[in-house]
Amino acid sequence: MQIQVSFPDSQETLTVLAKIGQGKFNIFKVFAHHQKAHFALKVFPKNSAGSFYFLKEQSFSHLSHPHLIQYFPVSSFHADFHPLLVELAPFGDFLDLVNRGILSGDETLVRTYFHQFLNGLEHLHSQGVAHLDLKLDNLVCGENFHLKIIDFDQAQSTNDSKILTKGSLNSRAPEVITQKCKNLIAADMYSLGVVLFAFQAGEYPFYETQGESGVEIAFSALFNERNEQFWKMRSAGFRDKNLFNEDFKELINGLLQKDPAVRWSIEQIKACKWYNGPTYQEKYLRKYMKARFDTIRCKKDISQRTRSQ
Repeated sequence: MQIQVSFPDSQETLTVLAKIGQGKFNIFKVFAHHQKAHFALKVFPKNSAGSFYFLKEQSFSHLSHPHLIQYFPVSSFHADFHPLLVELAPFGDFLDLVNRGILSGDETLVRTYFHQFLNGLEHLHSQGVAHLDLKLDNLVCGENFHLKIIDFDQAQSTNDSKILTKGSLNSRAPEVITQKCKNLIAADMYSLGVVLFAFQAGEYPFYETQGESGVEIAFSALFNERNEQFWKMRSAGFRDKNLFNEDFKELINGLLQKDPAVRWSIEQIKACKWYNGPTYQEKYLRKYMKARFDTIRCKKDISQRTRSQ
């Protein structure tokens, strides 16, 4: 399928190559013939919901930072949808990376990506924007293996006194669940802590279920009331007994505070010991991540061949 779009200074033909994502709206990998480049095309149907989220996400498309996804302004007169053209993230999202074990066993790699994540989030907040839907699948691995924050359709001004989103299961702050959130930046900081825990452990710190009396959050009460026991229980299933070292626990404890008034800020994160540990330089990160992807791919190929024999 081909789609005609208009850039500010030229016309372009996009060929749809593959469907690469599906949340509320479909995302396709496309090839732009005149520019000879690949992009991702996010498609919003021309109904009330699609038009609302298109206009909302488009309103944040001016934001520019190495760790925010880049938008490319285009228009289209397609009868059925509004298009948003963004840079292609060829290595997928971090939910997939975590599930495949790409980050596992390497605290320096985890810290490197946490630095990138924090830098992108700090820029967002400096521009008066709270993301409010930070989770593994809203972080992607872009060109040169850089982390990029995506999907701003739930974002709001940091000056808003009322939150309009319910966030995402297992990644949202407790005050977002109860819809009593007044500090939108603090809500983002909680989700930042959830993602960091998942980077390191390969799983979420807490799990939400719907109980008779409302949302129940496994491990949350233990974390808040008997913190040492929480860490012992969560460490029990891992071979690496240094996975949750004291410096890491200090940072997570600060970010996952139930009370947003005492939850850690970006300044506190940057002052803590774990954050100031070693990270990979950009040139080494590219080489190292390519090798990790190749290793995982090789293991998958061997496993498939073994099963077929």
